[in-house]
Amino acid sequence: MRHILLSFLITLMVVTTGNAQTEFTLVAGDMTPHDEGYFLSGFDYDLIGNDGVEEHYQGCPEDGGADWEDYERRYQYENRCGEIEGPCVFYDLHNETGEQFGWQYKNAMIMPVCDQKYDPVLEPALSMGYIQLKPLVDTLDEDIKYSYILSPEISNLQSVTIEASPDIGIQADRRFVPYNIEYSTDGGLTFDDVNYVDDAVDDNGGVRKTYTADNNSYFKEIVNASKAGNIHLRFIGNLDNGDLGAYKGQYLKIHKITIVADSASSEPIDVVASSRLIKEDPIKIQNYTVSVEKGQVSVYTISGQFQGRGQSVEVCSGLYVLVTDSGFKKKVFIQ
Repeated sequence: MRHILLSFLITLMVVTTGNAQTEFTLVAGDMTPHDEGYFLSGFDYDLIGNDGVEEHYQGCPEDGGADWEDYERRYQYENRCGEIEGPCVFYDLHNETGEQFGWQYKNAMIMPVCDQKYDPVLEPALSMGYIQLKPLVDTLDEDIKYSYILSPEISNLQSVTIEASPDIGIQADRRFVPYNIEYSTDGGLTFDDVNYVDDAVDDNGGVRKTYTADNNSYFKEIVNASKAGNIHLRFIGNLDNGDLGAYKGQYLKIHKITIVADSASSEPIDVVASSRLIKEDPIKIQNYTVSVEKGQVSVYTISGQFQGRGQSVEVCSGLYVLVTDSGFKKKVFIQ
């Protein structure tokens, strides 16, 4: 099973449409779950019978016999007032934090082959698999406070389409799954707390929503910011606080995100079909190996995360920046 799952790689699709316009597509079903995450490792807990005998749960929740809420309980935490909150259950299975091919995520749960909780209603159906985000926690502890997805750096934003589904039963005007789309102009350090999209999953069967400057005034402000400079988009839920009523944060399943925008860099991108040989000196790419005949090459993700250095470096599918000792630099998309 582990060998099969290694093939689930997040896809940063780069489709150029003129004037460097690009589609950045995150498909949760293509993500690689972490070894320590719930999908691969699971957890042992006495959920049946309260008899002191722990059962093992992993994989898709509906296949494992656990209630959907059982894998979502958090550690207790200290809130801003110094008070202890949270249930007396000491596990948190939203523990996957990292970056896959330009998209960053924090305190998430990657479920690449799991279906949505409720019967689908959309045509076409939502994409198989999801990355689940948990609600925000009111604490100063940055390690557990946030759960989000952060986009690659973009400019000249045109639209965002999100596919998402709920983890609770939607009740009209009483309960739904709120989410925000925020933007940052400083690399994700701070986010505009006035101009952001505030929306929700409001159907048990899930939603597919597209935002443009024409249909959402707050999104228009984000578009304007992206025309003035490079930005990142953050997809995040609401605070887990009962005082918010229907707007209380809930668990959010994101199946797919598509951003139409310009690449933040004006440098050209070479699109490589199925990782075959690129006939460009001094860098060669063959069988998912980047190599140079002389010296060494350094490999970085599009967001700057170091992947490796040497005369040859093995890589996976994705968008990379390659830099040689001589200073030669180029971007490639390996698929």
